[in-house]
Amino acid sequence: LLRHLHQTLFEKFCVDPPVFDAGESFQLVQEEDGSFRAMVAAAQGIDAESNVFLVDHAWSFRLGDARPQLQANKALLLRMARLMNVLKPEDEVDEVNVVEEECEEVPEEAKEEELEAKELQVRETLNALEATATSLELDDLDILSVGELNLPDRFPDLGDLSLWGNCIKSPDDVLQTVQRLPCLRGLWMNKNPCVQGAKGEYLRDSIYAQFPHIEIYNGKFTPHAAEWALRFCSEDKNAPLETVTSLDLSRRGDVSLSTLPLAKCTALLNLKLNGILQISTTPDEFITQLTDVLAQLPQLESLDVDESIVNCLWDNVSILKEKLPRLLTLNGRELIQGRPMVDTSLVGRVMEEMWKYVQTYRLVSEEKFDETAIWYVMDEFGSAFRHSDTPNFRCAPFLYAPHGPESGVSYSLIWPTARVDFGDEAFRDYLHGITEAENRSARLAVWFDSSPNFPKQFFKDQFNKLQSKLSSTQLPSLSNAEEPLPPLRPVGDADGVAPLAVFSDLAYVRENLTRPEFRIVTDASEADILWTSQVVDSEMKDRYRIKDGIYVMQFPFEAAVVQKHHLAQTVMSAYGFRPWLQPTYELESTVAAMMGDFYTRQETGDNNLWILKPWNMARSIDSWVTGNLKCILRHLETGRKIAQKYIERPLLFRRKKFDLRFIVVLKSIQPLEVYLYKTFWIRCANHEYTTADSTFEDYQTHFTVMNYGPHKLTQVFWWDFIKEFDADHGEGQWENVYTKIKTMVREVFQAAAGVHPEMHSEKSRTIYGLDVMIDDTFQPKLLEITYCPDCTRACKYDVNFYNDIFACLFLNQTSDFLSPV
Repeated sequence: LLRHLHQTLFEKFCVDPPVFDAGESFQLVQEEDGSFRAMVAAAQGIDAESNVFLVDHAWSFRLGDARPQLQANKALLLRMARLMNVLKPEDEVDEVNVVEEECEEVPEEAKEEELEAKELQVRETLNALEATATSLELDDLDILSVGELNLPDRFPDLGDLSLWGNCIKSPDDVLQTVQRLPCLRGLWMNKNPCVQGAKGEYLRDSIYAQFPHIEIYNGKFTPHAAEWALRFCSEDKNAPLETVTSLDLSRRGDVSLSTLPLAKCTALLNLKLNGILQISTTPDEFITQLTDVLAQLPQLESLDVDESIVNCLWDNVSILKEKLPRLLTLNGRELIQGRPMVDTSLVGRVMEEMWKYVQTYRLVSEEKFDETAIWYVMDEFGSAFRHSDTPNFRCAPFLYAPHGPESGVSYSLIWPTARVDFGDEAFRDYLHGITEAENRSARLAVWFDSSPNFPKQFFKDQFNKLQSKLSSTQLPSLSNAEEPLPPLRPVGDADGVAPLAVFSDLAYVRENLTRPEFRIVTDASEADILWTSQVVDSEMKDRYRIKDGIYVMQFPFEAAVVQKHHLAQTVMSAYGFRPWLQPTYELESTVAAMMGDFYTRQETGDNNLWILKPWNMARSIDSWVTGNLKCILRHLETGRKIAQKYIERPLLFRRKKFDLRFIVVLKSIQPLEVYLYKTFWIRCANHEYTTADSTFEDYQTHFTVMNYGPHKLTQVFWWDFIKEFDADHGEGQWENVYTKIKTMVREVFQAAAGVHPEMHSEKSRTIYGLDVMIDDTFQPKLLEITYCPDCTRACKYDVNFYNDIFACLFLNQTSDFLSPV
């Protein structure tokens, strides 16, 4: 934004609320497909750099909060759906709370023949019925008074009466008639003046209180709903409940299923409950109450509920099957197929489409860097700007914080970069500043991949080229040197041999390293061994006056294994493919191949779930699961990431996803000397596993690291895990998996030694955290390798953890807890 516009912007913020004056210069034009364009409406046009327009943000969120916000705020959901053009006609109407319209009076100047015609129609309708009639419909006939019809005398057995869309004003007129119809069970007075406002509340409350024989009023079940109401909602309202096979109770108001005589529906096969269920208790209590009621229907095969309820039922489908053993379908989907993967609800459609509309920023201060990005959708005006490679406007986010960071409110600024005349369309560049070196054309697929000229084949060709290259990859030959490294000093208290001085900034090392061969020092310049979480570089050596030739807790170029994108590249450069590594793409360099992989899977029907991970962050921070390519491409704007094929069929532990944290002890690269610590840690998700896309943002379903946040931590010890694993999958199965894990660990570091021989250093020793998942074929899958893993729990449950580690690395002494790989 040029400096001369700063004053203009300042003046727009000098009033409260700020000045939103774009409406004076633009108008929105709707296209045939429902989308909008921003057109210049200023009669004199707008000169370049002549003004700056403030744009409100209609919705701001962190990705994990997006779905819950849409589910909780219907006004926001409908606004986003209209803005993104995904609203369907049935989404607009809330059938549970239909707003009644004011009835129009019959105009005085109406032609006499029209009145006579309607009066004649009323007389003919009444005269055509027998006195024993039980059902009467007198809709839209401009009736002014129900009492004048004398219905109780003419039809004393009347069971249901519809006076929908007439002009009846008096509630008492209606009540007097109902009082004289003891057989009446259903009454429809919708769209009459007497049901509006206070009169309507009085009429409804009076009917509920005075007439227990009324079971349906204005289409909703009353508190007295019983057998007649159920029969009315069946395929044959005159049939006894014992023979009813289908019931549609949808949108019948606030219904308590436990008060209805459902137990009499012994032949019921199909039940629809859309719009009448609400989860007002805990999900477990709701499921218990609902299934206890439905268990009265032993023949039930098909159940339909709202989208807001169905996920809770899928989460507890085992209970549903137990209580309803004959149930076959839930919302039209067979139970044996499992939960549907695509969320077609309005919330799901907004979540799918929003990637064309969202923008992003990340908050940074001197003290803190936001771990996750903030996404936002501009208001209808800002979102109407279409893309052009030669735009005439610029757009940028702007944080207004007049009273410090805590008072910040985000907006967007839009200003003209070229002269625009009246009637011109306003464009912006959706990827401003992104060049072809940063995959501009590929990333524009977010908005243009449905175009008939979109070159999908190009991306598939890039994928095939990469596949061909990896298929021909072979690991470079390694040195045959097998002599182990000598110990730094004898084991135990040796005469005349001083303990090795260890400097560490890790409290659990200082507190738990107690072997006599080592002593803890507080001055790094005295150290023989530097065991630190910091990167040991020349700056650090100068700052702490570290002497040359000491042993350090890191290997040169170890980023080759501890940074996710380098780890994948190291493995693929060595082997091409390995069964323990999922297909992985560093998005900045191989996004075209990744897109080709996605399009290929899309065409073949293969699973297309991916997980996005920052290449330099741990603990699942800023990691996301998605099957949406647009989501993947837009995440390129939030920092460097890898896209890795999601393990969609993991082995489950107690029906939940889990992974395993191992400690790898690396003593040498050349010769390769690596060990696996016998103790490992089981990390479990808190929610039962599913791949329904409505759960992708649910951290407690798809991620397992629970010990750094507010989530519940499930504690499982490794020995209990092995017993339960073998009990579930067969005696000895864990030992088979463990052997595969050890083979995988060795292959990883063989790849590092072969591809990056510069990692070798005689003065390097370290430990890594290695995270493993197991798929449902018992194939271990490498997730990541972590530098300087948190060993708090290791020291808590094994006081000799660091004694064993240091004895192995520096004294050539291994315990039963260290296994060479």
